[in-house]
Amino acid sequence: MLSICIPVFQRPIQTLVDDLLQQSRSLEVEVEIILIDDASDTEIRQKNRQIHSEINYIQLDENIGRARIRNRFLEHASHGHLLFLDCDGLVCRDDFLKHYIDSIRSHPDKVICGGRLYPQQEPPTAQRLRWTYGRKRESRSAAQRNTHPHQGFMTNNFVILKSVLAAIPFDERLTDYGHEDTLMGIELRRRGVDILHIDNPILNDHLEENDVFLMHTDKALSNLHFIVKNTSYAEELFADVRLLRIYRKSAPLRFILGPLFRVLSPMIRRSLAEGSSSLLHFDLYRLGMLQETFRLGADSE
Repeated sequence: MLSICIPVFQRPIQTLVDDLLQQSRSLEVEVEIILIDDASDTEIRQKNRQIHSEINYIQLDENIGRARIRNRFLEHASHGHLLFLDCDGLVCRDDFLKHYIDSIRSHPDKVICGGRLYPQQEPPTAQRLRWTYGRKRESRSAAQRNTHPHQGFMTNNFVILKSVLAAIPFDERLTDYGHEDTLMGIELRRRGVDILHIDNPILNDHLEENDVFLMHTDKALSNLHFIVKNTSYAEELFADVRLLRIYRKSAPLRFILGPLFRVLSPMIRRSLAEGSSSLLHFDLYRLGMLQETFRLGADSE
């Protein structure tokens, strides 16, 4: 019935696996759990390898990236539906798996997305930017996400038919962090695959430090630039991604904004890294970095 697929990198996931195993034992369907470790450190591998004999643990010797590792589960999954979960999540409801099973039975051909939550308690200053962004931009109800279902697609917690993923795999040209979910959402829409959002969230238990989140943001912007320049998705991306729409609208002012950003960027980044959780500042930083990424890309062509 269901293969639970968890790509693992640099995270011990005993708690997540234990909760999933406990819930799976109360179901009247077959459930398997597969972990593929994307070349984590030795200590992490040893911990996760010993979690439980009931799981299928695969160790990769070379890091292959977020898109390719998800496709790799096609080689190991036994069941027709795949539930993908990120390794930094925690189950936050006792009927998490049952809710997915019920939804699969009602909508067997749809991609089903459960959503995500962040802790209610404010974290230390060093993690506040990721927490603020997550709570205000990513933690959305099913009703909100279903207004534009393909734009709301995220890879942290979703079910997909194995046959659909085989036909529409993640784009393995994206080897670094960011926007593989954006690209998949567009491709699913192009192929006429419906997405249903439900309220069945995973709690994002791991908050990145501010400077790490900014580094990942830079990588995601580079990936976004790569997708725009190297795929046929450019116009759909400009329609779907708010930051790209703002970038396009700001074109007449770019000769002023570009030099201004290059002066202000170090100060904005330092402020965000030191604990400012202003999403206005963060959006300005992302817009400026996106402008620089496109400018440098144009200069190198």
